[in-house]
Amino acid sequence: MSDTKSDTLKRYPKVNKTEIKDTIWIGQCAGSTEYAAVKIATDGQALLTNSLEAIALQKISRTAALADSNRFPTLLEPSVESVIPDKCPVLATKFISPGLTLDNFEAYYKGFLSDNTPIEFIAHLFLELCDVVGLLHDNTMAHKDLQHKNILIDLRAPQDTTKMPKLALIDFGFSVIRADDTDKGFDAKSIRDVLARFENFEAFANAVGMTAYDWPISIAELKHTWGGEARKWVSDCTLDQVSAIWDVANKIPTCLEAQDL
Repeated sequence: MSDTKSDTLKRYPKVNKTEIKDTIWIGQCAGSTEYAAVKIATDGQALLTNSLEAIALQKISRTAALADSNRFPTLLEPSVESVIPDKCPVLATKFISPGLTLDNFEAYYKGFLSDNTPIEFIAHLFLELCDVVGLLHDNTMAHKDLQHKNILIDLRAPQDTTKMPKLALIDFGFSVIRADDTDKGFDAKSIRDVLARFENFEAFANAVGMTAYDWPISIAELKHTWGGEARKWVSDCTLDQVSAIWDVANKIPTCLEAQDL
């Protein structure tokens, strides 16, 4: 691995203090102002997940509806044309910046405001997750690893009329590109598991009439069952609430900014 890592560091030198572990870091693309999220495989399992992610991102890049959505990482290495199953020792994707994981946002929101994330924002997250995961499902893909650390609040994305931040998905190491109903159902249930980590989830669930049982097994059912009520909550979000969400998001140091703290 030492030769692979040494060569990779020349192409993507580490940005100070952004190493997640010895084989994963944020690097600056050589000769460019752009940054990359870099993963090096050191065993068979890592080769497999790198390969699965590369294959998924290859499909995303070649599917206009997915590529044009700006909701997913862009593959830098291996090149889209040279992805080989089970042989992907180095994976590099364009780093989405500025962006915050839901983990970071939730922790900082409570720390800054001494309050739980508002119901209106959880309703927004519900709709956003349905939209972004639904995009994958509409194109025969499933993510299969939805969790707070793999969901980004994308601070660079243009906003719609709600003025709320959009979401992006990262880390496709467990994804499938020919998803069946079971794979899609797994993602649909995972949306509930993601939202359930917020302390105001039960209040949100009660507000939109959501039950813990008989959870729909498709994104279309989720949107049909609770989308209307969720949209009402989002539309009722006050300017002060929207401002508070953005105020917190803009105070949180991103991965790149944290290097200077």
